[in-house]
Amino acid sequence: MAVVGVLALQGSYNEHLAALRRIGVRGVEVRKPEQLLGLDSLIIPGGESTTMAKLANYHNLVGQKTGGQELVGGLDCTVHRNFFGSQLQSFETELSVPKLAEKEGGNDTCHLLYWK
Repeated sequence: MAVVGVLALQGSYNEHLAALRRIGVRGVEVRKPEQLLGLDSLIIPGGESTTMAKLANYHNLVGQKTGGQELVGGLDCTVHRNFFGSQLQSFETELSVPKLAEKEGGNDTCHLLYWK
């Protein structure tokens, strides 16, 4: 079974953990660097990015950086800020997740929220 970490410094991490449980995925809260070990993936919930970055720095979750945006670094990835548009493009929808039918007595629908 995959183990998915959820950065639990601020934001809606409890909702992310509940959603993972609902689809049968093991989710764990991540607040310290050693909690990243053994994860298959990491969810970084949306929220106040400045506060999250300060907390991540305080708890040593990010490594030293050599330039770039002051509060971003430590991940081997490319980031596109606001890549998917403005808050006007936020939406709600239903998604069919067949794995849910096993756990929800035949209901395979998951309500999703996407907001900017």
